[in-house]
Amino acid sequence: MQSENDPPTLDYRTPNPAFEGVTIKYFEDGFCIGLPTPPNPVPRVVAHSVGTFVADAAPYAILVLFLFGISRILLIFKHIPWQIFAIIAIILTVGIVNGWTIIRDRRRTPEIKLTTDTLSIRYFFIPSGNLIAIDLARSQIYDVKYVTHSGNLVIRCHHQEMSQFCPSSDPIVLQWIADRIREALKLSSHSTPE
Repeated sequence: MQSENDPPTLDYRTPNPAFEGVTIKYFEDGFCIGLPTPPNPVPRVVAHSVGTFVADAAPYAILVLFLFGISRILLIFKHIPWQIFAIIAIILTVGIVNGWTIIRDRRRTPEIKLTTDTLSIRYFFIPSGNLIAIDLARSQIYDVKYVTHSGNLVIRCHHQEMSQFCPSSDPIVLQWIADRIREALKLSSHSTPE
């Protein structure tokens, strides 16, 4: 038995939200779990790719300018069909829109939100650099578990494919998230980590 003067016994099976950066806000019929924002690798990868391309192409561009002169190169561009410029403009527009989306969303806090109707999973980067945005009907969810061998959180729903993602690299946090979702949905705890 512990007295008031004894230091508290720490339970190492539950995450320390302050230490991990995990926040949880409870609502009437659900909650919102916020996770620390991971470093965004996409801008670094894009900057490295553009820098490599410029470094590789610059010597050839200088050589072409030197051999043909600026006036001849402008003359070549004068005779290029307008469709080529339209294709280049479309490619640049798509790149700018996608880049803006990544830049705009890179600092949003990844969250798992359970409301009366849905389980929403937002702002998690996957290895391809895209952001996950999943909405699942609360009434259709029948299993939530943390799978240890893959390190993923798995959510199974009726009439939908299985959803799996990895919101944290800490297995204790992943198990804690799965337990919170299972408790809120009143799912049986028969499913154990695989």
